[in-house]
Amino acid sequence: MSLFRRKDSPNWWVDIRTSDGRRVQSSTGTSDKRRAQEYHDRLKAQIWDQARLGLKPRHGWREAVVRWIHEKQHKATLDDDRAHLRWLDRYLGSSRLDEIDIDMIAEITQARRQPYEIPRSKGPVEGLRPHRRPSIERLRFCGRFCTRLGTSGSGWIAAPRSQCWR
Repeated sequence: MSLFRRKDSPNWWVDIRTSDGRRVQSSTGTSDKRRAQEYHDRLKAQIWDQARLGLKPRHGWREAVVRWIHEKQHKATLDDDRAHLRWLDRYLGSSRLDEIDIDMIAEITQARRQPYEIPRSKGPVEGLRPHRRPSIERLRFCGRFCTRLGTSGSGWIAAPRSQCWR
């Protein structure tokens, strides 16, 4: 049976074989059998769509960020890039790569240009300061690179979306 319970888990699990023989086994994340069956059916339909219709699975912004950070461990500026990506996560965290368009990027860039205040525990209180242009350009570079990662070689998204970041 492709829907089962493990001894050490209250949740239902799925066990599906793809058309090319790969085994997909994962938790449904629920202990309700009806909801687990719905999850199973959706997953099986998605696998069928990918195999028979050639549809690509949709990948999220966070997946691209994790993959990019993993591939760029050698970078000297990785900590700075992480800070920029953390800031971008407020706007793109729940987005799929194929949903990111030029309007969304323009809105994010405009938000980044807004003055900000640095909270300080010591020293004089500073007023609002605008973001410097290099900071904005570095943010756009990080975003462009992550969305480009979804197109180059991985096949995550069909059309190049990285032109949105220019």
